[in-house]
Amino acid sequence: MIDLSNYTIDQLTQLQSKVNNLISNYSDGHIYICKVRSYGRNWNENWIKNTKTLQDLCNEYGGDDGIVDVFTTNKDLGEDFSNYGDTMIIKSLEDYEKWSKYKSLTNRIERAEKELIESKGERESYNPFILNGRRSYFDPTYTQDEIDQMKEELKNLPSDFEEPVLFI
Repeated sequence: MIDLSNYTIDQLTQLQSKVNNLISNYSDGHIYICKVRSYGRNWNENWIKNTKTLQDLCNEYGGDDGIVDVFTTNKDLGEDFSNYGDTMIIKSLEDYEKWSKYKSLTNRIERAEKELIESKGERESYNPFILNGRRSYFDPTYTQDEIDQMKEELKNLPSDFEEPVLFI
């Protein structure tokens, strides 16, 4: 072990910075895709390369300040790993990307169809001031033709992927 008692605070700070960079840049060979949700904002943290930095991120957003959903190829996170959000095991980055695109388009189609049905109901019970107990200011985001185009696009997406599996 190195005796650090004779180091100045500047030397210790430089050493700390070097060690933190080594830890952050250390790759254990697994993929970690982290989707953070905090106070209405959503973003991805794709710089995570090991379980130490993964756990640090999950601790930072441990429920009070946000939630991290983790998608990883690492099936052996260890019994000390804890996360407030979902932790999902993926086969590969390619499978994750195919699944993510498929899931996103499926969700968009479902929301668009629901919105279109609701807007038709509003038009049938049209009152210029109040529609179904609330004012309607906008037409649906998507037309039926656009929904049909999305469904056609969905049919043409690759479906040869493994869906993420919940890590227990």
